[in-house]
Amino acid sequence: MAFAISHLFSPSRESLHRIIQLRFILIVAQTLLVLVAYQWLDINLPLKPIAIVILLVVMVNLLSIWRLRIDFPFTELEIFAQLLVDVLALSVLLYYCGGSTNPFVSLYLVPLVVTAVAMSKGYTWLMCAVVIGCYSILVERYQPLVMRGDAEHLQHLHLRGMWLNFIISGLLITFMTIRIRESLRDHGAALAKARADSARDENLVGLGMVAVGAMHELGTPLSTMSVLTGELKREYADDPDLSENLDLLSSQIKLCKTRLNDLADSSGRGITRSGSLVSVEQFFLELLERWRIMRPSIQIDKSNIKGPNVQICAELSIEQAIINFLDNAADVSPEQVELQVSWDQHWIDIDIHDRGPGLTDELARNVGKAFFTTKSPGKGMGIGLYLANASVERMGGSVELFARSGGGLTIHIRLPVETLAEINP
Repeated sequence: MAFAISHLFSPSRESLHRIIQLRFILIVAQTLLVLVAYQWLDINLPLKPIAIVILLVVMVNLLSIWRLRIDFPFTELEIFAQLLVDVLALSVLLYYCGGSTNPFVSLYLVPLVVTAVAMSKGYTWLMCAVVIGCYSILVERYQPLVMRGDAEHLQHLHLRGMWLNFIISGLLITFMTIRIRESLRDHGAALAKARADSARDENLVGLGMVAVGAMHELGTPLSTMSVLTGELKREYADDPDLSENLDLLSSQIKLCKTRLNDLADSSGRGITRSGSLVSVEQFFLELLERWRIMRPSIQIDKSNIKGPNVQICAELSIEQAIINFLDNAADVSPEQVELQVSWDQHWIDIDIHDRGPGLTDELARNVGKAFFTTKSPGKGMGIGLYLANASVERMGGSVELFARSGGGLTIHIRLPVETLAEINP
């Protein structure tokens, strides 16, 4: 004797999916057990009503599959109803198979345990009342099993049935309790992550407001510096060393003004640099050209940027995030910074290598947190890596840090091509 018991761990689409899987497994198992009892144990079972019950459970499972395809929230009441169907199916099967004298009657405890672990107190007491009521009815009303053999043989079969029932009940309760606890633990972790993401978003909003104010305030000083740099270039045109330095200063001032204009434009028309798609290779080559203006002393081998022809949008925040990672590598290892970029139709993998102090304990504990920096006072505010990590995660990507053999650090960034390709300008 077996029955279709719902595997419940949370009122969600996944819980119903597992209920369906487990039901189909137990439908097969109970069918085999009925055939064994009827053919080999010579127990005269009423096959017609038992077959009807099994077919009804199959129909319920098919309806549950259809329910999975409906985009509508699952409730605790709906999951309780799934469990109730299993209890009623078990009750009908037991009625035709000896009632409370059947050794498998203690399987009533399985849905009760599941309800107690996974559902609210009210539903647990309700399930307890239903199970007690069904058991009590089966004490008085049932169809006795017709079995051949002497008393000793029948007692032996009953004991074997109790043994098998104990194994099945123990396995089911253990399996479902473990899965319920795993689900609850995952749910708690998801809530904690949601709270952390919410706190991060609040920090980002605050930083965004500060950035907007700073953007307007920096416009005038940059314009003044640009004018003064132009006048100095004309005044000292005959000094080649000074002219070279002024050219570098002028290009960096121009880059700062371009960045401010990009930020102003992105707040009004979206987050991409332009409405057209660019290849991944072109995106990184142009990014390195802009970065070289800020870091002219550092050379990076562009031959390590290779992959198939994949188109993405030039997403401004991702570009700035990668530049922030490059800046951090250059700050700790100005002599050696390596960039490797590879991609396929699904993912972009970026590795930035340096020969700095490596992955210290302090960095491992605090990396990605706002206002954390290992730089000396006045050389860093601790928000670059925080904003870069937030930008990558917002796009569905990930950032990992690894210690390099021989000293230094590797930053591995993974970005989904699909997300970057679908950004609306």
